[in-house]
Amino acid sequence: MSSVLGFALILGLTAQSVTPNSELRTLPSSVFVPNGEKLYPLAVPGTREVHAGGRAIRIAEIRGWLRAVDPTCYAKDPAWYYLLEPDPSWMDSVGMSLADILTVGNITGLIDRPDEQSIYEIVGVPLIRIEFGGWDPRARNGPPPRDWHYHGAPGCPDVSFSFDPLRPVPSGPRLGPGSYVRVVGSLVSDAPHATKATVGVWLVRHFGIALDSEHRIDAAQNTWSEGAEENPTNPARWTEIHPPDEIEPLPDPKPSETVRGVAIWVRNNIFRKAEPLALALSPPGPRPTWARGVRVTELVISMSPNVVFARAVRASRVTVDHDLIRIRIDPQSAGLATFAAIYRVSWNPGGPVWTVVKRRALY
Repeated sequence: MSSVLGFALILGLTAQSVTPNSELRTLPSSVFVPNGEKLYPLAVPGTREVHAGGRAIRIAEIRGWLRAVDPTCYAKDPAWYYLLEPDPSWMDSVGMSLADILTVGNITGLIDRPDEQSIYEIVGVPLIRIEFGGWDPRARNGPPPRDWHYHGAPGCPDVSFSFDPLRPVPSGPRLGPGSYVRVVGSLVSDAPHATKATVGVWLVRHFGIALDSEHRIDAAQNTWSEGAEENPTNPARWTEIHPPDEIEPLPDPKPSETVRGVAIWVRNNIFRKAEPLALALSPPGPRPTWARGVRVTELVISMSPNVVFARAVRASRVTVDHDLIRIRIDPQSAGLATFAAIYRVSWNPGGPVWTVVKRRALY
């Protein structure tokens, strides 16, 4: 039988500093520095500030699972790209909150299977992008730092990197999807990339026609973008590590939570009325012997401007049926035009609990 979960409202979080364990070398974060326009250093609890070239950098350590690893270098930048699913349990242990780190763009801009998603109702695992830049001597009119020894990468044979992008620890395993890693580097907020493929975005938004799967992502980013892309409070911006100073494979602790991000843009017209979104989630099984219930933590990361937070609390309802959590999300009934949140589902030694956490203002 289903029962409504207990509710608690939490507005404050604690944090502690993270000190990365880097060798004395030319760190990529000291070469590729946030410019304060497209890229902003993300000053959140658990990061530390350093400076290079007269600019501030926020260094963070994040652990989690690689969900995508590019097999070759992207020659245009040049850079290597990865997608990381952060480990929420590890982040809790060092005082970092997913509500502070992740944004709407980490849901709408970095999702898997964009062809299966409506741009107005997106559900997926929120991911952090890792952009590992290399040194192109032609573009930079000079040789790379003397301690950047790796070159000859597929796609960028003349580009030098501070370490091998696919085997960052020479004696360690090769990186691939599913690898659990420790990443230390520059934590930034990146522009939402909402102005790409203008015609493709228009076709998706007005007719639902996608000439390319990437156009759906661009259209979702365009829908959520508010004001200039350079505005640090634009909800469509996403968080990334740009660049990493270290990537170290670690033993996989296995996920202890199920995490999903939701981004809803209420869109009614004469042909369609926005319907509530229904999710059914369970913690990773099997149920431990000590577990007596399920905990759901709802991290609200965005909602309609100039609306009191209590409305966001009313946007979703959670019930539990044995090990299954049912979440009904209806922003329209709460008077919201937009709503985005991250749901964490884990086992609880006590009874079922539902907690709502409000994202702090970072700028």
